[in-house]
Amino acid sequence: MNYNREEIRTIIADYAAITAGTLLIAAAVVYYLVPLNLVTGSVTGLALVLSQVLPLNQESLVLILNLLCFLAGVKAFGKRFGIRSLYVSVMLPVLMKLLPLILNPSHVQCGLLPGIAIFLILLSSGQMILFASDTASGGIDTAAEIIARRCNIRTGTAISAAGILTCFSGLLAYDLKVVLIGIAVTGLNGIILNLLQSGVEMLARALQERRNPVSAKQ
Repeated sequence: MNYNREEIRTIIADYAAITAGTLLIAAAVVYYLVPLNLVTGSVTGLALVLSQVLPLNQESLVLILNLLCFLAGVKAFGKRFGIRSLYVSVMLPVLMKLLPLILNPSHVQCGLLPGIAIFLILLSSGQMILFASDTASGGIDTAAEIIARRCNIRTGTAISAAGILTCFSGLLAYDLKVVLIGIAVTGLNGIILNLLQSGVEMLARALQERRNPVSAKQ
């Protein structure tokens, strides 16, 4: 397939944005999620719980669940979504390996509440960029995007709902305090994502009105 210069520029810009979003998510995980031992609604958390009741280890269950979500995403959104999701799936673990070489997580120390706040800002910002670029980081995010489009609700709302349900399953593997913190963090993640997406949409409308005030009034 031949691409003209404009199409090539668009593709480069799209993947630069996807890489930036993936980097934000990787930083959130490496510097805050893991050091603070946060449990959020995720495929990894669900796999840990299922490994307690199924004859499969956590790694195998993560692979199976991510594969199911990926196939569902491709079926719902098409090949472009699948290709971009594969790129994110490859880049995320690579960036998570590289970041500690640049800045050791032990050098990023803060209390629980400030750490959660920074984690949510980084995670939600990364998710917003990926969703805007017609992709997702996989797992629960992909499932939430499918739910959001099918049910005509905000993506953040779908992420909160799917994530909180996953967190409840953690009662089989974690103590109540850890699960409750995970539910709070997951709920706030959805709220912040909705706010960020609404802010970007309002900014886009404002810019459109400035460029074409006549059509905007109509």
